[in-house]
Amino acid sequence: MTFVSFATFSIILSTLAASLPAESPADVFADESSTTCGHTCIQAADFGSQLDQEHNLSVVGASTTGHVSPSVDAFDALQSGWQSSYAGSVACEVPDSVCTIDRRSADNITQAEFERVYKNKRPLIIVGGSRNMHRRPLFTRQHLLKHYGDLVFPVGTSATLYNGKGQKRAFRMALSTYLRMLEQPYRQDDDQLYLFEWAPNLADEAAALLGPFDALPLFDFGHRPHERIIAIGKTDAGIPYHFHGQAWNELLFGRKRWFLYPANSPPAGGYSDYRGQDSWVRDNYPKIKEAGHMPHECFQLPGDVFYVPEGWYHATVNCGQTVAVASQVQSNDQLQSTSDMQLFSSAMELLGKDEERAVELLESYLERVPNNDLALFHLGRMYGAMKLYDEARDMLRRATRANPMRVDAWVYLAIASLELGKPNIAMQHIEKAIELKPPKGAESWSFIYRVQEAIFRLRGQAELARQAADNHQRSRRDTEVYRQVQTID
Repeated sequence: MTFVSFATFSIILSTLAASLPAESPADVFADESSTTCGHTCIQAADFGSQLDQEHNLSVVGASTTGHVSPSVDAFDALQSGWQSSYAGSVACEVPDSVCTIDRRSADNITQAEFERVYKNKRPLIIVGGSRNMHRRPLFTRQHLLKHYGDLVFPVGTSATLYNGKGQKRAFRMALSTYLRMLEQPYRQDDDQLYLFEWAPNLADEAAALLGPFDALPLFDFGHRPHERIIAIGKTDAGIPYHFHGQAWNELLFGRKRWFLYPANSPPAGGYSDYRGQDSWVRDNYPKIKEAGHMPHECFQLPGDVFYVPEGWYHATVNCGQTVAVASQVQSNDQLQSTSDMQLFSSAMELLGKDEERAVELLESYLERVPNNDLALFHLGRMYGAMKLYDEARDMLRRATRANPMRVDAWVYLAIASLELGKPNIAMQHIEKAIELKPPKGAESWSFIYRVQEAIFRLRGQAELARQAADNHQRSRRDTEVYRQVQTID
């Protein structure tokens, strides 16, 4: 069977594949897999050292052990310029004592114990483990405005920033403009803007801020300076569930709430590519708490260093205005990644290039991590492209069970059902995708309407088919607007 209005399943899938991100969550940032950075890295490292010397940062707020000293708390309250209030945030209004993650001091954990107990096995917080608290004066609101306010930064929405769903970095704006936006009153349900960016994508002067950051020896993955990430955001901004190579995150200001699930256990109740983590906490958290499917969770405080194991699903919510610096292992780093993550990353890199080999790698990966929803989704759609429609349907069913909130999995499952001669079931899957309410302009709408058109034509409902075709054309125009990067003065 073929679609009345758009050829075969494989043609549709190839069209969809061209519009969907072919990269893994670990690799959505531009050019981060580059092994060299030329003049920029050298300049950043040199300039970073100069910053330390010029601002006499060797002693401010630091101790010889790296623990947060009492002077740091006073510094937070009196000098940082960052607002600590998170009133009105459901995700933040819980006590710091809510924690199911080990919190250890850097003084009482050895490298051998870390390797044996935690590395790529379970998350860990090193309390006050930062070796960079003396650099916090460089990250006060006043200092950033004075020295970097005119620099243009890429900024995305917390709901879509990391998952690559069209509007990854929807805006470019001067840092001064972004910081003014942070001062706007907090409103629940806003899709908060978030500055979360890799050093290579920043101006040299801004990248230099991250160059001299010292990794805690436990978490020294051999990262180069340009692999650092800077994150500045307001209450409820954050990153929804995703996974990548092992990583550390060091909080300079604010509070950050973390949620994690093991690699083979997708977040309970599912998670959406189009919604921020704050909405997951409001809508899903009460249900999973009642059912007992709780995530590993904890608050991170200034000076804490958070370790994320490879492959673990994790998400964050900012509580108050926060500033953090992070770094992560690239999934294709064979020295630092396990074979599981290498399989997944290699498969993602081959999408659109050598999909037969990508299928083999994903099949191998799913033998080891059988419930990873993203791997199930991609393998299902590739089976469809190979005209293995029964296999595609079965794999996409598994994907929707692993993550019932992934819109595109329901869309592809609908297409598979059409190819198998079941238009009524296909319509049920499309209705499920619509219930998940992807935002206006999301690419999913274009394909939802295309599948609807095909179903209506098969049913002989010409007027409904015409309406679906019109909706498809309008959604394509909306998507073009959605994808545009806007420069805000």
